[in-house]
Amino acid sequence: MKPEDIAFVSLVPPQGQRFDNLCGRIVTVINVRIRLGLPAQDDLAETVGVTVENNNELYTLIVDDIGEVLALSPDASEKVPCTLKPQWREFSVSTYQLENDLMTVLCIEQLLSSKKS
Repeated sequence: MKPEDIAFVSLVPPQGQRFDNLCGRIVTVINVRIRLGLPAQDDLAETVGVTVENNNELYTLIVDDIGEVLALSPDASEKVPCTLKPQWREFSVSTYQLENDLMTVLCIEQLLSSKKS
């Protein structure tokens, strides 16, 4: 999906205001930065789209980047810290302490189910 292939739709919340056509199916494009209360990137060419299917509907999540794929044990997961911003807590299911960082795991279903709010 190229940024110029995404159509702007008015009267839709900012995080999901664009649509695309993928193999004849309409795809709702959601800017994850906006969903999480962060400023949107000025240039969509600097982002990555990840397409997921939920309840037989396709969504493309616009994200900054895709890092490495990790296999983590569920036993190593920790509760979401109470210090996490409320907007992030709404979509977070757990955290993992990595070597030099803290990784927050987002629930895609929650991110999509509340896309209209």
